[in-house]
Order: sequence, then structure tokens, then C-alpha cells
Amino acid sequence: MNVVLISIFGVLGVLTRYSADIIWENKNHIFPVATFTVNTIGCFIAGFAYVLLSKKLLIPEHYSKAIIIGFCGGITTFSGYCLQSLNLMQYGDILKSFTFMVLSLAIGLAMILIGIKSASYIS
Repeated sequence: MNVVLISIFGVLGVLTRYSADIIWENKNHIFPVATFTVNTIGCFIAGFAYVLLSKKLLIPEHYSKAIIIGFCGGITTFSGYCLQSLNLMQYGDILKSFTFMVLSLAIGLAMILIGIKSASYIS
């Protein structure tokens, strides 16, 4: 059951990630908007789901794992983050690359914290 649920949610996350790439095509290498957005949203969902599903609603662990590992794992992309950071550097956009790396990390951590705090207010 775990593998099936994680796979289903993983596919949903991957399709969401792909949709974001289509919406925010980045042909001019201005800024990796799609990767930044899905990573930020995925961090919020992971933090929110961790508290709400695991700590408050106490649903079976395989459901919370399906959402956190499957969906959030499918939508977020560390490899894309690293590749796009390197691509920006190779195009000579050192400042954009550094900005993308720092903002992604800082806002990703903040979104996990916001997700955790948001879920903690739900009784």
C-alpha cells in the first residue's frame, strides 16, 4: 500500500512540476521561476503536512508519507536547483545564480517553518 500511494502522489507531484515548467518557460535564462516556485510551495506543503497529518490529525503514516515523500518529493527538485544554478553561472550570471541559490534556501526553510506554524494553529 505504501509504495502504491507514494507512487500515485509522486506522479501528481511530477505532473505539477512539469506544469510549472510549461507555465514559466525560461528560455532567456532570466531566473529559474518554475524551480523556485515549486520548491517554495513544496517546502510549505511538507512543513504543513508534517504537523497537520503526523501530529494533529494522526492519520495513518502511509498517507502522510505519500504526501510528503511522494507529492513533495515529486514536485520539488534539488537536481534542477543545482543544474539551473550552474547554468546561470556558465552564462556569466553569477549574481543571478547566487541570488537564486540563497533565496531558494532561505525561503525554502522559511516556508517549511510557515507550514509548520500554520498547521499548529489548526486544532
